[in-house]
Amino acid sequence: MPLIAESSRIPPPQAVAQAEPLTPTALAPEALARILTAAGGKTITTDMVRAAIDAGAPVGVGGRINLVELTAWMEWELALKF
Repeated sequence: MPLIAESSRIPPPQAVAQAEPLTPTALAPEALARILTAAGGKTITTDMVRAAIDAGAPVGVGGRINLVELTAWMEWELALKF
């Protein structure tokens, strides 16, 4: 019986090297959706991220999103509702 389950094995270095590095100040909408889903326990889709962008969420060069700026924008939007 193996000590480590097959699904929890570390991917080979070439698979890791091909992955795009995550930079919190320049996230693609798809990466942001994955991060928010993993962190929050609620499914966040790319369409939901794009809807936030359409509603005025800040977007940088190349359609990248700064997680800190997005968080500040979300707080501001929430404050306006109260």
